Amino acid sequence: MRQKPQRILFHLFLLIGFICLLLVSKMVNLVQSVLKKELLEGKDENRIFP
Repeated sequence: MRQKPQRILFHLFLLIGFICLLLVSKMVNLVQSVLKKELLEGKDENRIFP
């Protein structure tokens, strides 16, 4: 019965990591869209972003 707390902690850690990954991907998408807008409004270098 000593492995149960460790297992719970492991699952909690996985969940936190998954949430962090989701947040990071959302932030990256946001930054990319902002960069796309700036590039489209400014220079014609939108070919960098597919």
